[in-house]
Amino acid sequence: ALELLQLASEWTSAADYAIVGVAGALWWGRGREQRAVNGVVDPLTDGRFVRFEHLSVDDHLASVRELAEKCQYVLAAEGIHQLRVRAPRAPHVAQALHEKWVTEVESLANSVQGLRQACASGWGWTLRSEKAGIRVLTADSDSRRFRFRVDAMLSAPLWNLICTLFEVDLWRRWCRGMIVAGKREYGPTPGRMLITLTVKLPFPFGTHNIAVKVRVADCLSSIDRLQQVCSQFSSAAVGGMDFLPSGLVLTPCETVGGSGTLLQLDLNVSPHMFMPRFLVGAILRNAVVRFITALDNQTHCMEGEHLTRSLQGGPFYDAVRQRMQEMLPDEFARIPTSVPDRTEITDDDLEECLQLLNSGDTAGWEQIFRKVADPSPTASVKDGADITVWRKLREGSTATEYKVAGSLKLDLLGYEDFATDGDYLPEWEENTAFSERIPREGDAKVYHQATRFPTPFAGRDYVIMRRRKIFPGPPETHVFVSRSCADGGRDLKPEQGGMVRVDMYESRHAARPIGGGRMEFVTLLVDDPKMSVPGWLMNSIATTVVPKAFLSSVDHAERYIASRSSRS
Repeated sequence: ALELLQLASEWTSAADYAIVGVAGALWWGRGREQRAVNGVVDPLTDGRFVRFEHLSVDDHLASVRELAEKCQYVLAAEGIHQLRVRAPRAPHVAQALHEKWVTEVESLANSVQGLRQACASGWGWTLRSEKAGIRVLTADSDSRRFRFRVDAMLSAPLWNLICTLFEVDLWRRWCRGMIVAGKREYGPTPGRMLITLTVKLPFPFGTHNIAVKVRVADCLSSIDRLQQVCSQFSSAAVGGMDFLPSGLVLTPCETVGGSGTLLQLDLNVSPHMFMPRFLVGAILRNAVVRFITALDNQTHCMEGEHLTRSLQGGPFYDAVRQRMQEMLPDEFARIPTSVPDRTEITDDDLEECLQLLNSGDTAGWEQIFRKVADPSPTASVKDGADITVWRKLREGSTATEYKVAGSLKLDLLGYEDFATDGDYLPEWEENTAFSERIPREGDAKVYHQATRFPTPFAGRDYVIMRRRKIFPGPPETHVFVSRSCADGGRDLKPEQGGMVRVDMYESRHAARPIGGGRMEFVTLLVDDPKMSVPGWLMNSIATTVVPKAFLSSVDHAERYIASRSSRS
């Protein structure tokens, strides 16, 4: 335990990883007697120990069966251990202990404990990389297989992670370019399932079909000083890329006084690739890191079909929700209870934009661009623009939010017409492939828009709604809100081949005249294009692209205003 805490203190680039050290200390600090036993009628939620001797032998056996059916294999194995002590006095129970399910439960419990121990310990692992909050470690293995562990401290709640991972058929939406298809089939209990995936790896590795057996283990009992959800998996068929016994551990940091979720993956794979070992290992490690990065981006905000399915319930979701309510009340309180109405932009949404102009608070924002206006009366519109751009990480997300504020030497009404004219966008924005209006009822206009991205990235398309309103003054204030439709608008416009649908886009804007032929404005923008590139690279690109795009729009707005009469 001391060695683990010391190791955690050395992870200076990610202070949150101290929780891993605490987790290890708690794990290794647990004595055999603490797993042994105490309890009452419900041995899951009362006391630090679990005991069954207050039950009759038959009830004891029935309780163990029930625990096994609920995927609480560690408790069930403890119950079997105690039942063996009592079995000599009950011949029929002794006979039941020879049944296949008993051996299976004990084997599962041992493997779950082994998985937890491997993820809590630093012994036998070698750190290979640490970047963007994700650590990759490797362990010695034979020449035919690779074993590595990934530790990632994610800010998403436990429920969001479980739901996102459970909906396998939706993986292709948020891990584009790597997950081609996915399918999940239930086993005899909600915690057992068969997952089939079609995974595309970089050339020359090609596409692989993978089938894995998954067993989820509930380790949220009160006797577990470190409460976790564990998942074990291995290949369901031999051939192609084989997964030897591997596992995933999710530790809600509520249990050790933190926030978010610690994800740990212990992967043991035999890829059957006849290529240099160092190259295969590097490709596999990078693929896993890419998957976890995409998972982190997806799980911050439960929306669309993920949220709808989780609210519809089912055996798996109902069991997880009940256990979180019993054992993790703070995490349970964060579970969404309804689908937010994103079918319309409301009057309240528009009125909130009025506060943008009245709040000059930039605390927590990082300034990335500043342009001071040329005060000369003969200065061009572009030279006369006063613009500042800030950015910050959006709360509860890995997406970056941008704030653009300042004043322009333009007619207010003309500029607002330009900014909300979706049909005119392809005329001046060179990276916009098309912008098509989707007819629908309601006050908001809906557009299907596509943006070109540089090779080798696929283009992105958006289905966004936009609503505008003018609040009478003085001074008269113009506002508009644009944002992605619910579930990316897939019900309005199905996804197209070769394009990546963007699910998170939002723009809030407010502007008003300030005299002298000028207008002041504030715009907040969030756009998550699902780019599988390092965060530092995206920030570097945005530092140049965002200000450049805005200044370009000012030039085109001047031309738009000048040509309004001819176009009308």
